[in-house]
Amino acid sequence: DAVVQKLMTVADTDGDGIITEDEFMQHSEVFLGGRPARIILVVGGPGSGKGLLCERLVKECGVVHLSSGELLRAEVAKGTILGQQVKEIMDSGGLVSSAMMVTLMNNRMKDHPGKRILLDGFPRSEENAQDLVTLCGKPELALHLDCNDTILLERILKRGATAAQKRADDNFHTALQRIRTFHKYHH
Repeated sequence: DAVVQKLMTVADTDGDGIITEDEFMQHSEVFLGGRPARIILVVGGPGSGKGLLCERLVKECGVVHLSSGELLRAEVAKGTILGQQVKEIMDSGGLVSSAMMVTLMNNRMKDHPGKRILLDGFPRSEENAQDLVTLCGKPELALHLDCNDTILLERILKRGATAAQKRADDNFHTALQRIRTFHKYHH
């Protein structure tokens, strides 16, 4: 088979006809396409508890947690071109384009080939979901956290008032817009 031959040519670095564990790990992206074996989506409104649930699953199950919001905030903090582009969108409670989000998530997932990955807060739209399936395959599972809008708003405002590390989007105006945006794309 041509695919197997190509894999052997790339990964069998010592040419002995056997791909060792070290060779496999060194060339894991060739085998796994940079894609995690299993993706679990964790979706819900802003303040629904996605991050807390993911923290617990990381501790108890040893999975990798990727938060779309944290990835975007990190880009803003680093002052990258992407960070500069999304800062204004995030501050207004809007939705970052699907192309930017899928690229960012896919790049981070490549850091964890073969691992079970929790995608926290992603996909955020039908377009995100379609792009994710195209680039990374169908997710294994989706966990949807359903929460009343009043509770969401209360949690966001409490987090904004008590969190050690303040978030620019944890204020009344932006929280309302984030909840509206969530409902617009999650019907």
